[in-house]
This record gives sequence, C-alpha cells and structure tokens, in this order.
Amino acid sequence: MFCPKCGALMKKEGDALVCPKCGEKKKLENTTFKFNENNKQSLFRQAEEKYPTTVHECPKCHNKEVYYIVRQTRSADEAPTVMYKCTKCGYQWREY
Repeated sequence: MFCPKCGALMKKEGDALVCPKCGEKKKLENTTFKFNENNKQSLFRQAEEKYPTTVHECPKCHNKEVYYIVRQTRSADEAPTVMYKCTKCGYQWREY
C-alpha cells in the first residue's frame, strides 16, 4: 500500500502499515495472510470466493477447479505469471 500523504511505499509493523518517509500510520483491518508450503506469503489474501476460478488440473490432488491470479512479475516484454490455488486441497503453484 502506498502512503496517502506522500506516496511512499508503506511497510508493515505489527498490526499497522507505517510510512518510512513521513511516519503516516494505517491500522490493518480484515487482512488475512495465508502461507503456502514454502512459508512464503501468498497473494491469495482475501476470501477465496472473491477470486475467479478456471478449469485447470491441480498437480497434487488432480482436482479440475482452481482459483487464479495473473501478475506481471518480470519485465513488461515478458509473459505474465499466473498463480493458481486448488479449490479442494489449497495447493499453490505458478506458471510463467
């Protein structure tokens, strides 16, 4: 999240976001962080019902329905990264 006062990138400190530039604070509310098997922070932070689903096979349980997010994780002239999360077992993976 960006600071509403100065536009700098805010950092998480405890249960709030703090701007390192101007000191603006914003309390985090209704934010749930979910972690994948490698204990890395997941992009699937909100309730799964808000994410679109598609037909794609889960490599772990072979379920045919998954949530997905498309993000541009590398330079603009390269293909976007698609992140998937199985609706059945919760397994997460990426495809570049």
